[in-house]
Amino acid sequence: MSEDMSKPNRIMMTQHVANEYHLRLARPITEVDDFEDEFQLFAAAGERDLIHIDIVTPGGSMDTAHMLCRAIQRTQAHVVAYIGPTCASAGTAIALACEEWEIDDMSSFMIHTGSYGYVGMAPHVEANVRHNTKMIERYVRLTYAGFLTEEEIERVIDGREMYFEGEELAQRLSAYSVYREAIREANRHDEQEVVDEDPFSD
Repeated sequence: MSEDMSKPNRIMMTQHVANEYHLRLARPITEVDDFEDEFQLFAAAGERDLIHIDIVTPGGSMDTAHMLCRAIQRTQAHVVAYIGPTCASAGTAIALACEEWEIDDMSSFMIHTGSYGYVGMAPHVEANVRHNTKMIERYVRLTYAGFLTEEEIERVIDGREMYFEGEELAQRLSAYSVYREAIREANRHDEQEVVDEDPFSD
């Protein structure tokens, strides 16, 4: 046996695969099924993966935006959003669902309340208006808490459009990141208290 063959192998190789994806979201937020490729990406990406999303959209469907936000929040990958010159309405909700943001001198946010239409018998229209008004108000509060002040949220619900760009947008995103991490830490603490609690104690 040769000397080389008798030497023990002291090197072990473990291969870790990491993928980097670039997704361009540069169209109106239409029906949920129009975004099947995006949903598949978020579901399949692993914890070592990185997803970049370039967001340039005038907004669109609240339902689809909510489903995209949910998919982004549940993906194992790290998601970074570039906020383009037109990131409006539902686009801002999608951006805020991401872990990090990239902005430049042309980045902007436009936030407003939802719009909808319904045709039918008068009692049905009235019931639909009440329901949609309640759901839109809930969506605005859940989406923009920590980015907007409570007073600003009320203005948005009342129909005012709010615009952010430049240094103000950067400061808002930084403050929102701190707020979100504080919420997550509080939730982890609450979960730990539940785990530590003896279910059979008096």
